[in-house]
Amino acid sequence: MITHYNTSLKVVPQPIQAEIQLVLELIIKRVKQNLAQVWLFGSYARGDAINDCKEDPVTGVISEYYSDIDILIVVDGSNAIKQEKWWTRLEADIKQHPGITSSIHLIRETKYRLADALRHSEYFYLDVLKEGILLHGADLPLPKPVKFDAETHRSYAVDYIEQFYHSVDVSKRGLELYYQSKDYAAAMYCLHQMTERLFYTYLLVLTLYKPRSHKLDELREFVGANNKDIYSVFHLNDKQELERFHFLTAAYVDARYKNKYTVDPEVLDKLIEQISQFQRWVLKESLQVIDNLIPEKNFSEIYKVPGKFLDLELLKTKKLPEAVVREQLEEIQLLEERMKAARTDSDLREVLLREEVETERNEKDAALERETQLLQKLKDAGLEP
Repeated sequence: MITHYNTSLKVVPQPIQAEIQLVLELIIKRVKQNLAQVWLFGSYARGDAINDCKEDPVTGVISEYYSDIDILIVVDGSNAIKQEKWWTRLEADIKQHPGITSSIHLIRETKYRLADALRHSEYFYLDVLKEGILLHGADLPLPKPVKFDAETHRSYAVDYIEQFYHSVDVSKRGLELYYQSKDYAAAMYCLHQMTERLFYTYLLVLTLYKPRSHKLDELREFVGANNKDIYSVFHLNDKQELERFHFLTAAYVDARYKNKYTVDPEVLDKLIEQISQFQRWVLKESLQVIDNLIPEKNFSEIYKVPGKFLDLELLKTKKLPEAVVREQLEEIQLLEERMKAARTDSDLREVLLREEVETERNEKDAALERETQLLQKLKDAGLEP
């Protein structure tokens, strides 16, 4: 049984500790006797929160990034969870409190659901207990995570690859769009997200667990502890490659918030080629893990991979969606002009034909009139034929 947890806030900056205490007081006030536990989790609990405020010395522009304060509220009984008015008032209290300036992220859960999540080794709750700080409440006798049998492991692994590998493709499409638009900072962030989700996919399929970390070097080491083949993709003895990898890791924050963030297109291209290789590696290894769990239930044969693999050469020749649309609109406009011209030509031919027929008719009428007049003159002269 898991019964003893970390309760020390020593890794949390003093100003944030004061805000956490204010939030805790408001939670106790609103939830009252239904409150079982309150946890601080996430970056502040781990001690790696980001509180960054910089002013550009040239432009004077201020860039800021502050981590959220993540709090899990555990209540006793499902009825407490359903009391929406409690949570609405609590969120309003926090938002309006003059002493709370940080962004507060609240999650609510029952202690029964928490216990069930642990029994099923759900990675989020494993991290809360492993890395979190217990702010309020007693040590609950929560169950120890169990090792699943092959059938259960396979079921979860299939769900994870279908969920997370799809998110990999979403990041890839964002990368492609920004790359083609030459917005390399945004492309770097999308490449980081794609890489992070690839690590998550493999770790979840293999271990049913992923660490709550955005640091790619940490994720690489988690994978390396289980599969040394990862170092065939990310080489540790290549100085330039390591520098590029660290640059990619830093893109999670720098690409979004760092002033004058620049990306060397050549570095970006090399990283894209490497992550393209990594994407293929993750899919191959993940499918092999699932197939090995129950060989007679081959999953790789029926799995439909979302999208295509990341391909630098294709990326460089691929047209932007708006360029494709523009070309299509131009083709439609040209076709309409041709059709209009054809209609105009047809109308002109019809007018000329009518004029030709009218002229021919008029000439026939004039000839008939002349012939009639001539016959009349002959008749008048007594020379009627």
